[in-house]
Amino acid sequence: MNESIDGIFNELKIKGLINRQRKLKPTNVFRNFCVIPFLNTIYYDSKLSEVSDNTIRFFLLHEEGHLVLKHSILKNMLMIIGIITFTLNLIWFSASSIITTLYFNVNIFLILLFVALFFSLFSTKLFATSLQLDEFIADVFAAEKIRDEFQNNQPSIIVKTAFNEIADFYERIDKNCESNFLITIFSPLIEYHPTNQQRVANVIYRVDERNR
Repeated sequence: MNESIDGIFNELKIKGLINRQRKLKPTNVFRNFCVIPFLNTIYYDSKLSEVSDNTIRFFLLHEEGHLVLKHSILKNMLMIIGIITFTLNLIWFSASSIITTLYFNVNIFLILLFVALFFSLFSTKLFATSLQLDEFIADVFAAEKIRDEFQNNQPSIIVKTAFNEIADFYERIDKNCESNFLITIFSPLIEYHPTNQQRVANVIYRVDERNR
């Protein structure tokens, strides 16, 4: 375990900002995440050791926010619902296609195709929108802790710096995905992270400006 990350994690636990029962573990499984929460554990990517202490604090507190606010449970439930919905729509469309092709005309087939695609895309977009809201809320949770416990009246500066420090990391991931046609087409629908600019603006509005 990285000593800097471990030390900051323990510092936050001592201050009462992170649950004392919480665990911290390194992982190389989720390569497109710096830090992720699951059950009572916060997992971090090795890339987290390359950023500043304030950035580490922000991301650890952000993931603590997900755990405290039960976002992890909600995400898992929504993911299951989304998968089930998509699967049922696919099955329904396949069955309907066969039936309409055999017994009806092309117009009905096209209508069923439109309905199936609409519900699939709608459920996926709804899923992504809900997860984006979780990110906004967790950002505010972390920013408020930084403001109150570290006497920082503009936590948005730390938030902006944190996103800038990991920007290159995410850019490399995006480049790796550019060659994948399906990811290129569907990524706008399943993107669950708001843009960095939106997240910083949200912290400025909900945390910084509340201090004035």
